[in-house]
Amino acid sequence: MTAIKKEWKVQCPALAQELMIVLGAFLVGKLLGLFLTVVTDMPQEFPLGSVFGIIGLAVVLFCVGGQFVLGLNNAILMSRTRKGFLLGHYVVSTLSLLLCALLALVLFVLEVWLIPGMGEAGRQQVQQVLAVVLNPALAAAFLLGGVVLANFVGALLARFGKKAFWVLWALWMFCFLVLPRMMEASEGKDSILTRAGRALAGLFTGFSLTAWGVVGLVCTVLAFFATLLMSRHKRAEA
Repeated sequence: MTAIKKEWKVQCPALAQELMIVLGAFLVGKLLGLFLTVVTDMPQEFPLGSVFGIIGLAVVLFCVGGQFVLGLNNAILMSRTRKGFLLGHYVVSTLSLLLCALLALVLFVLEVWLIPGMGEAGRQQVQQVLAVVLNPALAAAFLLGGVVLANFVGALLARFGKKAFWVLWALWMFCFLVLPRMMEASEGKDSILTRAGRALAGLFTGFSLTAWGVVGLVCTVLAFFATLLMSRHKRAEA
């Protein structure tokens, strides 16, 4: 409990900032949605604020990884045990992500209910989303998987520095630039990119949701233990 209390004192100011990130992203999306409904044909019922709120949650995960990098180094400099830091960081980060997710969920409910003319359709949409989001298995997968993945990225950066950064940057660019083009090319002319896209599409569609769940669980466990190993070999940097 002492380790958790220490980490809570360290991350408490960051929690307020993370909540503001989610709220700020929601407000930006809401204002953008109002603007687009005026100048374009975008339907008024589209919850753009909630979409931006989800983006805010993704930013919070980046913050969790960044806090791991700084927190681990500071913990070593202050002669805290790695075990104590990791315990406190995982617990507090999970709690922080939970609070941010609850805020995003509340904002979504308010946004849908406040849209003019939604009525019964809006209530049904809220109920459907709540049924999915509040599923214990999915909620646990998001919270624990998100924190473990964020800390794994943070451990890579803390252990390998710029080398890990450039590898992660290349992977990010591949996933968001190259991968979509490969998927689009899967239905085009016969080429190397088309064949790669078809093979990739077959890989994603060839497994059931249960199989992907097992893969995600295995990857999460491996990332967790890899984080522990990298933390053991981390040296303090003044």
